[in-house]
Amino acid sequence: MAEIIPSTIIVSDVTIEHNIPNYSTTSMSEKVKSRTKNMHFLTGDITLTAGERAVGRRAIEGFLLRCRGRLMELEIPLNYTAADAGGAPTITGNHSAGATSIAVAGIAGSFFVGDIVKFPNDNKLYYVLTDITGAGAMEIFPPLRIPQASGNPVLYTDLNPFARLTDDTQSVKYNEQGIITETTISWKESL
Repeated sequence: MAEIIPSTIIVSDVTIEHNIPNYSTTSMSEKVKSRTKNMHFLTGDITLTAGERAVGRRAIEGFLLRCRGRLMELEIPLNYTAADAGGAPTITGNHSAGATSIAVAGIAGSFFVGDIVKFPNDNKLYYVLTDITGAGAMEIFPPLRIPQASGNPVLYTDLNPFARLTDDTQSVKYNEQGIITETTISWKESL
C-alpha cells in the first residue's frame, strides 16, 4: 500500500520531468539515427513544509521514516483531472499491451491533448495525444503496459502518480528556531 503525505503537511514547489528514453546514434558525417524505446516515466521534486514546531516535525519525519528511503511506494498528491471530460467513459473492444490507440465511448464532454487518464488495473498515467468528444479512438502515450478489456472504465479525476524516493538518505531543515520543518524529496514514478 502506498504511503500518503499527511494532510498537515503543505506540498509546494513541485517539479515534474518527463523521461522518454530513446536510442540515438550519430555518424561521423553527423547523420542521426534514432529509435524509440516506447517508454515514459515521471521524475520530480516536491517540497514538504509543516509548522507547529513538534507537531510539524513529527509529521514530516514520520512520513519520511514510513517511506523507508526507496523501499516504500508513495502517492504524489497532484490530483490531475481532465476538467472538460464527463460521463463514464469506457473502453470499447479489447486492447493489447503496446497499443497506442484505444477505442473509447461514453464521454459526456471532451478529452483534449495533454489530458491524463488511467485504467483500474494499471498505476501508470497515460497522456492523451488527440482531442476526442463522445466516442472514438483516443491516442495515448506511452503505449499500454497492460492489456485493457472492453468495458474497463477510463479514469480521469484525481489522478496521482505512484512513486518511490530516489535516495535512501533524506535531510530535514528546521527554520525559524524550529517553528517550521521542511524537506525536499526527489521521486521517480514506480511502475
